[in-house]
Amino acid sequence: RVNAQHNFFGLKADGTGATGGVINMTITDSKSTENASNGIVGTTPAGGAAIVMLCDHDTPSHNLGFGVIADGPLTTIRIGNMTIGGNATGVGTSNGGTLQSYKTNEINGNSNDGTAGGLPAVQLN
Repeated sequence: RVNAQHNFFGLKADGTGATGGVINMTITDSKSTENASNGIVGTTPAGGAAIVMLCDHDTPSHNLGFGVIADGPLTTIRIGNMTIGGNATGVGTSNGGTLQSYKTNEINGNSNDGTAGGLPAVQLN
């Protein structure tokens, strides 16, 4: 359990600068609030370390960027039982990242909850 508050990023996995490999990360029962950028972020460029992140029962809220963002073609973030609200943008992807939902999340009350590309057609059971 982590409470990441008043930082630039809340909780971040970053494969930049790595060559290959995998960063496996699980975040459970944590809060990432009031950060200057994103609450929960996975980011890696092509050729960097792949990121596989599972987020369960977390609350990324009131961040000035995204609540949760998957950035980069080797980044996969799976979310379940999340409360994501009060952010500039609730959820999203960029640069080919993948964000998947277990369909048990509360994503509302953000300036923009997240649209096309925010949660893909692939939903996990």
